[in-house]
Amino acid sequence: MFVQLFIKSNREYRQAAVVRIKEDYKISDLKLVLRKHTKIPVEDQKIMFFDTVLKDEYLLWKVAKKCKADLLAYHDDALFGRIQFLDNFDRRCRSVLKDVDMEVPNEVGPQIVALGGGCSSSASSEPSINGLSSTRSSFMAPQSSGPSYCPKSDANSCVSEDPCEIKCCEDNRPPYARVMPEDRRFGVVITNEECPGECDFNCILEFLAEAFHTTQDVASLSFSQCTPVAEFDCSLLLVAEDTDSSEWLLRAAQPMCPPYRCMSFIRHFELVRCTFVVPMVVERSLCSVFHIFENQNCGLDTGKWCVMRKTPLDPCSDTYDSKVIFRDSTNFELMAYIDVESKDYIEHHCSKIKYITWHLPVEFSQGMTCANT
Repeated sequence: MFVQLFIKSNREYRQAAVVRIKEDYKISDLKLVLRKHTKIPVEDQKIMFFDTVLKDEYLLWKVAKKCKADLLAYHDDALFGRIQFLDNFDRRCRSVLKDVDMEVPNEVGPQIVALGGGCSSSASSEPSINGLSSTRSSFMAPQSSGPSYCPKSDANSCVSEDPCEIKCCEDNRPPYARVMPEDRRFGVVITNEECPGECDFNCILEFLAEAFHTTQDVASLSFSQCTPVAEFDCSLLLVAEDTDSSEWLLRAAQPMCPPYRCMSFIRHFELVRCTFVVPMVVERSLCSVFHIFENQNCGLDTGKWCVMRKTPLDPCSDTYDSKVIFRDSTNFELMAYIDVESKDYIEHHCSKIKYITWHLPVEFSQGMTCANT
């Protein structure tokens, strides 16, 4: 495991060092590295996780396991640095670092790997980094008064995910609520048009099974491991993992007899489109973020919300100042389809959602309903 250190200068961050964590490394060791790069005495530094001051004797690997977020470094209550944990320092990360003229050895043997580059408020032909790590560098730094370099590297280039991990929302409500908000849009809902109260869907599953036998590109079809098939309210829910598989379900179900209504999840629930910005102070899944929405906004139910797009705000864009919620974190703009009940609730509360300490403005697209999806 590694930590990346970023030092704040002129309202921007520069990468200072990458430190490989050994089992006995403590917060006090981290302060020594920060002193080397800032000349701030160890006794004057405070390393904090939100509003908690971390003691010098805390082991870094335990802090990384428990906190799951950036640490902040303060001097006399002034923020001067950030500390971000990295699980891996793999080749993908190395390639990103090379792009910004950073020296990284083939084998990361030294305890501290110095990083070149940094950020500058003046225009320069030399690349620099305004942000906080290769996973967040493009979107973390506050705007400066002068021109600055706008990183264009892939924001996910250093993210390592377990391909075997099954991602689900922990929810005991209807089965669609267990599906990740960003995957619900791939859902298909089937109901019996002639007998709405008919809840036996075995014939549908048998029909689809036959369709699998006759489909030439069946190997390209992919379905949710979280909630592939489930029944709710005399309706059958099937959730794919991508657009192609979802569209295949819609096509395959059309010729069924007796006539069944087969619609996308968004059209079935007549969801409406909206956009809002979420400051991701702590990196959490959208399930967790929406769970906070529900806890802080009594009566709001996000179980049907479908997130179509999640885009980090670019500090270099013309619209950044008008959209940003909290400049010292990554701000994601979400485009989502939500149920009419949620829309009514939000509009009744000044078109805002309470989230932690903020009130997030929600903009609804006039005339943009499920009919266009």
